[in-house]
Amino acid sequence: MLRLHGAAYEAGFDGVELHGAHGYLLHQFISTFTNHRTDKWGGSFENRIRLVRTILKKIKSLLPSSFMTGVRLSPEDKLSFKGIDFDESLELAKILADDGADFIHVSPWDVFKKPDKYADGEKTIIEYFRERVPAEVPVMTAGKIWSRTDAEKILSLGSDFAVIGKAAIGIPDWPSKAKDENFIPQMPPYTINHLRDADLGNAFIKYMGGWKGFVVEE
Repeated sequence: MLRLHGAAYEAGFDGVELHGAHGYLLHQFISTFTNHRTDKWGGSFENRIRLVRTILKKIKSLLPSSFMTGVRLSPEDKLSFKGIDFDESLELAKILADDGADFIHVSPWDVFKKPDKYADGEKTIIEYFRERVPAEVPVMTAGKIWSRTDAEKILSLGSDFAVIGKAAIGIPDWPSKAKDENFIPQMPPYTINHLRDADLGNAFIKYMGGWKGFVVEE
């Protein structure tokens, strides 16, 4: 992993993101559902977050400070991705920021939802993270941002960036189109021809066919 980050730097990238969400390896270490280790890499919260912290600090020590390294986190359980406590996620975000993360990327699947743990409260997930992470460290979020209005709303809730995912797949020039106040995005499902016109390969289109309501036959 460290070798790949070095390669990204040498290739001219401005930074990288450690993927600690959505069931990937770092997420599996953080989760009590998937991490059953009994050594220093499992068990307690401190042990379960040790791997992502170790990698982050090593990258920051080896590469110039101008090379950004952020971390993406799942804030709570979602679908089959279990074993994530919301309060632990908040604490982890702060710890990673203190460890030198250049940004924290919160991935709740729906940027406007409240945390399940505090569903009766007033604050959205991103508001909790913005309050916990030091002000000098940017916080960003992704999930169901389709329109310019969506992006503006999430910025008003404290996110420093609005991260565009699925909307940018079907509308690759979303950022430039969203400059128009009258921009109305085309919503899924998308036809296969539409996705091909967006320069997506057949393998990726086939993969997206597994996303409910995203791809439709001609």
